[in-house]
Amino acid sequence: MGEDLQTRTEDLLKTREITVTRIKNGKTEELSAGKFLHDLTYHDGVLEMLLGSTSEGYLRPSEVLIFGLGLSPSQALPLIYKRTGQFLYRGVHKVDPLEMV
Repeated sequence: MGEDLQTRTEDLLKTREITVTRIKNGKTEELSAGKFLHDLTYHDGVLEMLLGSTSEGYLRPSEVLIFGLGLSPSQALPLIYKRTGQFLYRGVHKVDPLEMV
């Protein structure tokens, strides 16, 4: 699956086409979420994502795996996620939110 995941990762990063389906208040909503995917790499069994969140929406790591890379929920949901940072964009620069206080 490693080589296949590598190919899927590269393809997704090129197109940035992710349509996420969410159920909210009993209603099914579809969200074009590619604009929240900033970077995606797969190397030595580790998948790294740089995801954005704005007032317009957000993208969850599990949604990248399921809707973007085609993993089933049973494959994606048990995986371990580790947040390694959080930042805001100020123009084109990444800024730690604590630096803005």
